[in-house]
Amino acid sequence: MLLAIDVGNTNIVFALCAGEEIVHRWRISTDGQRTADEYAVWLHQLMALEGVAMGSVDAAIISTVVPQTLFNLQRLCRKYFQVEPEIVAIGEIDLGLRIDLPNPAEVGADRLVNA
Repeated sequence: MLLAIDVGNTNIVFALCAGEEIVHRWRISTDGQRTADEYAVWLHQLMALEGVAMGSVDAAIISTVVPQTLFNLQRLCRKYFQVEPEIVAIGEIDLGLRIDLPNPAEVGADRLVNA
């Protein structure tokens, strides 16, 4: 399953996807100070309530407009799911999009994912 993490200014949405289907979805308030361990405990409990083992996650992708969350979300994926997450950002992943702006790096990850 794919663990998709979408960080917005207000909330972080975690979703487990099987193919193109979102199987489970959870939301937590965005906090740039939250650690990977805190995310792991919270997410582990929610997954257990749904009967999903953490070992069933075999891929992860992170989209964030809050840069201070990225380090700990990457650490969450590496330490607790043993996966290297894809990062949605200009130059990080080929989305097949041509960004026709003077400074493409300023396009927010949320807009890239929506496109």
